[in-house]
Order: sequence, then structure tokens, then C-alpha cells
Amino acid sequence: MLPIVFENNDLIACNKPHGLPSGGLPKNPHAHSASESMRPYVFHEPAYEPGLLHRLDTATSGILLFAKHKQSYEAYRSNWHTWVRKIYCARIHTMHTLPREITYPLGHSRKNQKKMCALVHERDQNRMRHAKIQAARTLIMQHENDLEIEITTGVRHQIRCHLAAVDAPILGDTLYGGAPSSRLHLHAWKLILLHEGLTITTEIPF
Repeated sequence: MLPIVFENNDLIACNKPHGLPSGGLPKNPHAHSASESMRPYVFHEPAYEPGLLHRLDTATSGILLFAKHKQSYEAYRSNWHTWVRKIYCARIHTMHTLPREITYPLGHSRKNQKKMCALVHERDQNRMRHAKIQAARTLIMQHENDLEIEITTGVRHQIRCHLAAVDAPILGDTLYGGAPSSRLHLHAWKLILLHEGLTITTEIPF
């Protein structure tokens, strides 16, 4: 059982540790993951992702929100971008003054299937694996080496790739050029449920 940080009649939220996948895969639905740990407390449709409303990277820790029944699942999935704000904290290795907003489009890397690439220059499109390029917007509040980050889109590796694109990779994010550490210093520490008028928070683990 993962630590529960919020619960009401419709929703339940846990604090996912780093290194644990958010959800299983269709070919292996019962593999160890946050969604499998939460299975007794939420509805089971689709079966391989019981009630899971969003995801975090395996290396990222923090709040995951689940729906307890099908009605709340469908309502939140349909209105996610207008009902929910996601706030992260991150730590970079060295002091580096960052922009308040990063809006580079993102796409899959042609050279490494595990990575995303930021379209900083027009010529960078040739480095991307697919023609599909996704818009991405990351907002940053900087406190020396510690960052408070809000994402208004949800592209894969968005925060990690955007920070690397401005020469400020996250501590522990060796995939994107960050200094080695015992963990990726990225944590989803606040979830604001605008529709409910609620804010869910966790302690920052670094």
C-alpha cells in the first residue's frame, strides 16, 4: 500500500516513490506499479490501469490521482486540462538563471528512443524520430538551485527535456545530461483540483 495523501468519495491520491512505474502495460497488467498497488481502492476499468487519471515518469516521485468509480474517471479525464493544475519541484546541479517560461515544441529523438528533443531551432526537426511535434509550455519559479514548475501541457519528459534545452538539466537526470545522483530530483508535490476547490500537497523528498 502506497502512502495516501488525499481521499474523498470520488478520488484517492497516493505519493508514488521514485523508481516505481505509474501504471502497468496491457501485456503485463499485474506488474508491480502504483496503479496495481491501488487496485483494491479504485474501479478496474480499463483493467490494466485501475482508475489512473494521469502518469508520472518512473524516475519521478509524487502525487498520483485515481478515480474510485467510472463516473469520476470519465469526468476528470474529459476535463483534465481545465480542472487540474500540476506543480512540480526540481533541483538543478549548479546555479543557472532560467527563463520564466519555456515553450519549445517537443518530439521523439531519432537517435535514442528513450529521449525527447526540444525544437530550439528550425533545423532541430531533423533530429526527431517522427514528424509529429507537440506543443509544450513549462512555467518556472526559481529559488536558486531549486525550482517550482507548472506544466500546462503534458508531453512525455516535458520538464526534463525543457530544462536540458536551456542548459539546466535536473540533478540525477543522466539521460538528459544531468549530474549523477542517487535519484532524479523531480517531484510532483502539488495537485490543485480547481473543480473541487482543493489542493493536495506532499513533502518534498530532497
